[in-house]
Amino acid sequence: MMPGPPRPATDYASCSRRIARCFSSSTARRPTPLALAQLARPYHAIIAHRLSHIEEDEAGAPGYLSGGAKIVALDLPLAKLTPAAVRATANAGRGVHHVKPRVLSLSEATELGTVYEVDEVSRAERSGAWL
Repeated sequence: MMPGPPRPATDYASCSRRIARCFSSSTARRPTPLALAQLARPYHAIIAHRLSHIEEDEAGAPGYLSGGAKIVALDLPLAKLTPAAVRATANAGRGVHHVKPRVLSLSEATELGTVYEVDEVSRAERSGAWL
């Protein structure tokens, strides 16, 4: 008897101390859009860089699988988002007729090969600077 596909790690949540759901995927193209669809609903925005993988290479899958969430793409130097730009974008809505920021996508390394320093990201997260 041949073994079946690998089973998801059912104890991930207990070892990471976070609530987690595991999904199996038959291709490498599905995990990112599936994860984004769990985080964003049709009225949400996913903030990402204009050159990010989800903006350039996912062919609309995050929006489709989430029922219509919108990727809001920012164009900043070196394909890196900054806390100030993310905050300005998140606060630029027009009330009930605008998507609400829900997900921030940081690519590591960026599509241009630049990286976020650990200290850079953790300092921004601790201060609440991202959103």
